[in-house]
Amino acid sequence: MAFQQSFSFNGINVSDGYIKVSFVAGGKNKLAAQLDYSVGQQFQVVQTKSVDFIPDMDGGNFIKQAYQFLKTLPEFSDAVDC
Repeated sequence: MAFQQSFSFNGINVSDGYIKVSFVAGGKNKLAAQLDYSVGQQFQVVQTKSVDFIPDMDGGNFIKQAYQFLKTLPEFSDAVDC
């Protein structure tokens, strides 16, 4: 699972970039999801970002929960699942 979306880094605009949750860590009160940004699925990561969310302990897969949370954020409103 990943997102495809345009983003910019270091002043460079990346059209249809690839954003993937690489791992989730934390506890039952808060998890941090690391997002890896790359130009495409087969390319090297150009930047990372961490986003915190509150997990649903009965909701199953925490990586899937991270993607569901990201979809609620304005910065990922144009993201397309891939």
